[in-house]
Amino acid sequence: MLKCLEMSKAAGQNNPVQTFDQQLYAIAQQVKWSMPQIFHPHVVRLGGFHMVSCYISAIGKIWASAGLRDLLVDSGAYAGCTVDQILQGKQFNRGVRAYTLAYETVMALWFKKFFQWCSNQRKIANIDEKFWQTMLSCHDAFSDLNTKIEDKNR
Repeated sequence: MLKCLEMSKAAGQNNPVQTFDQQLYAIAQQVKWSMPQIFHPHVVRLGGFHMVSCYISAIGKIWASAGLRDLLVDSGAYAGCTVDQILQGKQFNRGVRAYTLAYETVMALWFKKFFQWCSNQRKIANIDEKFWQTMLSCHDAFSDLNTKIEDKNR
């Protein structure tokens, strides 16, 4: 950390920034807190993988009791123990996939209800033509992708 501080000063930067994995991050923060007179301008960052793992865990803590756990288990996407590990941030790849599936499901339901509301309120005609063209091109892109995947799996 001292070497980074020296290099930053030599480059004319006031705030050196260092990124660490989770274990070294904890040690670096302790060093920074124990010597604030030296490391006050120092910015200590958690590495990208561990940061996303923390976000996955935070989402799990916030939304598990709000139905996310039930959604992932009752849908048959994951077993109960796997979901518990996902919500704790211990299953990174599965966590990213599970949250992506949950997000896409919620967005599909939201769009369905939105268009239902627009239809009931007779507001469909008020939606700009560019929106419909964009929706159609997205649909076509996903349909083409799905066809390519099916052809590849044959």
